Amino acid sequence: MAGSRFNLRRVEVQAAWALNCALLALLPLGLAAWQLVARYDPEMRGVRYGSRSWLLPGMMACLGAAITLSLVAALLGYSSADHRRNDRPGRSWAGFFVGAAGATIGIIALIAFWLLKIAVV
Repeated sequence: MAGSRFNLRRVEVQAAWALNCALLALLPLGLAAWQLVARYDPEMRGVRYGSRSWLLPGMMACLGAAITLSLVAALLGYSSADHRRNDRPGRSWAGFFVGAAGATIGIIALIAFWLLKIAVV
């Protein structure tokens, strides 16, 4: 029975994984948003970072992971939402909506960082 937790053919497993992926995507998304807000300089109207710092690759990794996990959650939630065999469709819909919101916020944060980044030597 241990293998049934990872069988993605079952819709209740898809619903659980959708919600778990959506909640897991909020961690790197929150970290990236915190760095955007903390490093924003209103005088320069941009996000300052050192040219040799790890902010640029770290931000890209966080936002890439958040967007990927959010899209996986949204797809799993959508594919398992309307099945008759799904005992808990609320998990599917929660995974779908949290995943879609996370992907949208992640893409907006990625565009904002890319347009507002200022490398300081």
